Amino acid sequence: IEKRFGKIDFDAACTREDCVVDLDCEDWYSNGFFFDLGEDALARDWSHLLGHVFCNPPFAKARYFAKKIHESGEGFWESDGYGDTALKWVWTGPKVSLLVPCPIDAQWFWKYVADVALVLPLSPRVPFLNADGSPVLDKNGKQASINRPCMIAHYGEAPKQELWKWLE
Repeated sequence: IEKRFGKIDFDAACTREDCVVDLDCEDWYSNGFFFDLGEDALARDWSHLLGHVFCNPPFAKARYFAKKIHESGEGFWESDGYGDTALKWVWTGPKVSLLVPCPIDAQWFWKYVADVALVLPLSPRVPFLNADGSPVLDKNGKQASINRPCMIAHYGEAPKQELWKWLE
């Protein structure tokens, strides 16, 4: 994700143990690098978030986080000043990479994601990792992965859909 969208500056749904932001500093909490899962991230104001925000919420709450991001900004096409057909995408909210299941059959996907975010279904499926970064193994000794397709919905780039072969 950082290779494609830049350094992650804030984690919107994590604990200190699984935060993707480098917390290698003494004042990690006062710097405000993340909303802890013990906090209600959905009740917090996201409009002030700067830089690149990563959000991997509990999958059962994916639609609520997508709605929160959608409500934290506005996306629209505007002329770039070089003619009527040259348009650029403008997103007024925080730049967020949302890692969630890819539910193209869900109403919330079409309402809060498809028309305002770059949608990247992930191939191959995302593996489970232990806190130390080692792979979680299934009962057959193979690396376990999430049992459904996932996506990154990136708010901040022009809305479109493309398959992302993220390991290449």
